[in-house]
Amino acid sequence: MGIRQEMVAIGANFLKGKSGIGRKRLPSGHVAFLDDQKSLCLAIRDLYAYAIQSCPVKPMQAVVFRVVGESEIHAINYKIQTLLGMDGFSANCRSFCPSAEQFHIIDSEHIAHAFNRHSDGGTERRHGHIPIGVRDFELIPEVVRPKYITEFSMRGNLPRIIYGREYGSEQLIVVQELRGNYGLTFKTVYRKK
Repeated sequence: MGIRQEMVAIGANFLKGKSGIGRKRLPSGHVAFLDDQKSLCLAIRDLYAYAIQSCPVKPMQAVVFRVVGESEIHAINYKIQTLLGMDGFSANCRSFCPSAEQFHIIDSEHIAHAFNRHSDGGTERRHGHIPIGVRDFELIPEVVRPKYITEFSMRGNLPRIIYGREYGSEQLIVVQELRGNYGLTFKTVYRKK
């Protein structure tokens, strides 16, 4: 995988209070912040290329594309109230709302899963969907915003947040899971008409 910026070892304490975008290599915890949206797209493209390689055993890699801040927490709480009502908010706000300073993460294992499941043209068209490609993964940071939340659900004991953003006559759907200390982890992406 082409690394666009040298990986540096910094602990989670260094990241506290930082807003921005970065790259994370798991499980070792090496992190480097990227400068801009273009660097983030290049990092996601590299991660995509790494994820879809046919290699039986490879270490998981990930990109941290945003750190959760207070304004995002308030916006998610507002969406919970809007979509689930006050009773739903009271019952679910702790389940669905991440903590400040947690990460939004895209990892190679879930990219490979989404690619294997949603990139075949024939299968996707039968489901009324459009096959995904690398550009769809690059759009994830744009779609994963509280204003695009369409649904909150549980899968097993893991809370899921589903985002949907219109691009012309198509909608890009992104699913994230809230995984304890890790934060909001990308689960899958697909396009539908």
